[in-house]
Amino acid sequence: MVRQFTHILQKIPEPLVLSLVLAAAAWCASLFLRPEPLVLIQAWNKGLWSLLSFSMQMVLCLSSGFALAQAPVIEKRLHQLMEWPKNFAQMTAMVAFVSMLLGMLHWGLGLAGGTLLVRIAVEQLKRNSWPASKGLLGAAGYLPLMIWHGGLSGSAPLLMSSQNHFLYQKTGLIELGRTIGHVSNLTLFLTLLIVMPLACFFWAKKIASSPHKEKIAGPVLEETSSLSTVNEKPWGLVVGTLGVLFVGFEISKLGFGKIGLNQINAFFLFLAVLFHARLHSFSHAFKAGVLSSWSIVLLFPIYGAIMALVKESGLALAFVESLTSIASSWSLPLLTFFSAGVLNIFIPSGGGQWAVQGPIAIQAGQNLGLAPELMIMAVAYGDQVTNMLQPFWALPLLGMNQLPARDLLRYTIPLMILGALFMMLTLFLRTL
Repeated sequence: MVRQFTHILQKIPEPLVLSLVLAAAAWCASLFLRPEPLVLIQAWNKGLWSLLSFSMQMVLCLSSGFALAQAPVIEKRLHQLMEWPKNFAQMTAMVAFVSMLLGMLHWGLGLAGGTLLVRIAVEQLKRNSWPASKGLLGAAGYLPLMIWHGGLSGSAPLLMSSQNHFLYQKTGLIELGRTIGHVSNLTLFLTLLIVMPLACFFWAKKIASSPHKEKIAGPVLEETSSLSTVNEKPWGLVVGTLGVLFVGFEISKLGFGKIGLNQINAFFLFLAVLFHARLHSFSHAFKAGVLSSWSIVLLFPIYGAIMALVKESGLALAFVESLTSIASSWSLPLLTFFSAGVLNIFIPSGGGQWAVQGPIAIQAGQNLGLAPELMIMAVAYGDQVTNMLQPFWALPLLGMNQLPARDLLRYTIPLMILGALFMMLTLFLRTL
C-alpha cells in the first residue's frame, strides 16, 4: 500500500503549480463571498509585497544553515562520527540521531548536515560492501524536516516572539518559553530523538538480514575538503567572533523568550563565518544555500497575496466560523494539525504556510478560549510532519546522493505516521 501511495505522490505537481492552484481557488471562493473584483484586486496587489521582510528572513535562515554545515570543521567532525558505526543498522541510527540534533538547532543546518551524512554513509557502505538500503538511509537524513518547526529555527514560534509581527495586535508577543521552550515540546523532541533512530535501527537490521539483500555499488569518491584554495588570511575568525559576541550581547539583553528570527539568523550567520575562517570559503558555501532558497523568493509573494485576499474577502472569517462550529477546545488543535499537514502539500514553506493559516488558527483558538501558543504549535507540528510526504526540501539530498524520490518516500511515510502519533498525543495532553 505504501508503494502504491508513493507512485501517487510522484504525480504531485511542483510547488509553483500548486501555489497557483491554491491562488485560483482563493480567488474563486473570495469572489463568491464578496463579488467586488476591484476591491479584491487591490488587496491582492498590496498582499504581494506584504511578506518581503519575512521572505528575506527565511532566505537567510536556510542559507546560513547550509553555510554552517559546509564549514570544514563541521564536515571533518561528521566524517569522524560516521567512522563509529560497525554495520548498516548502526549507521542508519547514527544518521537519524545526528541529523535530528542539527535540525533542532537550525533547520537549514539539519537539512544540509543530513544530506552530507547520507553522502558520507553511502561511501562507507560502498567501501565495506554492507547490505543496505539507500532509501532508508536517505529517510534518516531527512528526519530533521519532521521536527524542525518545533526547534530553535521554527518560523512560526520565532516570528510570534518578534516585535511587531503581522499578528501582534491580535496576540501580542508570544515568548519562546510558551512555544518551543515549553516542557511539552521539549519532551516531544526528546522522545522522537530516541524513538526515530531506534525505528531506523530495527528497520535497517531487518533489511540487512533479508534474503533480498541490496548492496550499494559504484565508485568510491575521494573525500574532498571545502577549505578555500585561495591564499587568504583567516579574517573570518575576526569577523565571526565579533559578530557572535555582538549578537550574544543582544540575546542576553532580550532574554531567551524574546529571541526572534533576526537574532537567530544573525547568530548562525556569524557562526558560519567563524567556522569557515576564510571569507572566500564562507561566500562559496553561502551561495549554495541561496541557490537552494529560490522557491522562497518566488513563492512568498503569492502566499502574501493569498493571505491578503482571504482576509479582505471574509474567507478567513468564514473558515474560522466553520471550524469553531464543528470543533471543541480539545479537538480544534487536532483539526488544525491535520489541516496544516494537508496545506503543507500546497505550501511547502513553514513560514509561508504560517502567513496563510496563522491568522485563521489564532482566531479560531481565541473563539474557543485556547491560548495562541497552543495553536502555533498545532500548525507547526502539522506543517513539519507532512514534509515526509513532500520531498520538495529533499531535493539537495536526492540530487547529491542520486536517490529517486519514490525510494525515499517508501520509508518516510511510515516514519511520518509514527511521528504524527506522538505529535497528536502531545497536542491532546496540552489541552487537558
